[in-house]
Amino acid sequence: MVTFLKTTFIFIYSLLLPASTFALANSQDPATVEDVNRFATFILRAVLGLVAIASLIMLVMGGFTYLTASDDKAKTQSAQKTITYSLGGLIMSLSAWVVLQLAGTFLGIDLSVFDICLPPGCP
Repeated sequence: MVTFLKTTFIFIYSLLLPASTFALANSQDPATVEDVNRFATFILRAVLGLVAIASLIMLVMGGFTYLTASDDKAKTQSAQKTITYSLGGLIMSLSAWVVLQLAGTFLGIDLSVFDICLPPGCP
């Protein structure tokens, strides 16, 4: 289990590393507030997506454990808890996205984009 999680983390990190390296290699100008905005937006979306992916992975693992538990009560209870918590995490991550979208629709702004507004450029 721990080996699987380490391998998954390394795989996801290796997917993100080339993009960040490319961004640093081509950057000739110092960072601006707009760069911070884009980075924070990327982090917000990535974390929300990773939570959903982790919940789905744990749901599959809990289902597999439940199917292979046979008559072992402890394994069955552990698998049921894993499935319950993974469904809870999935519901929470999806509801967070829905709440952001609904609040943005009612307020007329996009809340999924992080924005720092400095006084000269503020509306």
